[in-house]
Amino acid sequence: MNLYKGIFWFDPKRGQLIVRKVACDHNGTALEAVEYSSKSGDNFNHKAEWAKLPREVTEGHPYNYYPRGRVEIKKNKATVYFHPVLNEPYATQLIANQFGLNSGTILVREVPDGSDHYKYLIDYPVKICNMCGKVFDFFDNQESFCFDHYIGYGSTHDFERIRLNLCCHCFDKVIDWIIPQCKHDPMSEYH
Repeated sequence: MNLYKGIFWFDPKRGQLIVRKVACDHNGTALEAVEYSSKSGDNFNHKAEWAKLPREVTEGHPYNYYPRGRVEIKKNKATVYFHPVLNEPYATQLIANQFGLNSGTILVREVPDGSDHYKYLIDYPVKICNMCGKVFDFFDNQESFCFDHYIGYGSTHDFERIRLNLCCHCFDKVIDWIIPQCKHDPMSEYH
């Protein structure tokens, strides 16, 4: 499996990454001819690379419209910098797959960066439904059926964390399944 370094954006409409990457060794040395655009001269610059993408990819949006990040490789370590909204299993798995970080041959460090550097313009947070994989739309974000909990003693999942995001449709499925299992009806009318 090839290892890559470079930059990415997450397009929530398509549920996929837009990437500019180059194959490299475990020290970050490019294995192919490449012209870098970053100030440091050893990676890519989001603004410069976005300008090179076709309009059907950018849809006329500025480079900072989507949540974005970068993968740096140095001394057998990969550091993945990204906006914290991408710190979800679906997004981090996409990043790992695109940049060859699943091989187990390199240490991967994830750095959610909420600074202005990774600020983006899209008008709602990017969330993915854990059940169906749908990217949250306006109504899913409005309802925000999300559960984030660290599990303590008393469960077979001691010391694990659950981060569950459900779109409206899947929330209805879960509720329709769980209500008949309950001895006491947890539902009531909202006033």
